[in-house]
Amino acid sequence: MTARSFFPEVDTDEIARITGWTPGHIVWAFPFWLWMMERGVRIHEYDTIDYAAWAERGIAGLEESLDAASLDYVTQRTEDLKACEEPLRRCLTHPNFAFSRQEPDLATLRRSLSPGSVCEAAVCSKTLDREPGFSLHKVVVLKAPDDRVDLHDPVWPGASPRPFREVAVEDFMAAWQLGKELTVYERDQA
Repeated sequence: MTARSFFPEVDTDEIARITGWTPGHIVWAFPFWLWMMERGVRIHEYDTIDYAAWAERGIAGLEESLDAASLDYVTQRTEDLKACEEPLRRCLTHPNFAFSRQEPDLATLRRSLSPGSVCEAAVCSKTLDREPGFSLHKVVVLKAPDDRVDLHDPVWPGASPRPFREVAVEDFMAAWQLGKELTVYERDQA
């Protein structure tokens, strides 16, 4: 949904090709971000990972901002973690990219929601669905009024169809704090 918000002609096969999507693996956004930024989209990323350290020192730099369990999760579920380094370096130096190393909060999310933006949050889909376990998943936040969060929650193989859904703000926050990431995409409304 993020790409289609700006480029309606793009299909999921094209996005899978751009990102190098492999079933069962983490899809790091760096190639997708580069693709979007080259088309005039500005990106502001909020994350607790130290992207600068990762870009500078490789996996050793990434290790500095992840606890052992998170590092194991990322290492086991990324097809080629080293291959992320060059696209990450290019993102960090791109004029359309801004990065804030911080845990995003609800106030930041609400400020970022505007007619020209798309806000993508990493959540634990298991927590969001009140199920046991852990599985990171990205959703697009459409609105965040006081008592709920309206989402576009893409369907993945084997999941129940539910592309648009409302969740209680407390459920969203519990799931989001496990993902600790917010990406805001914007394009001039000229």
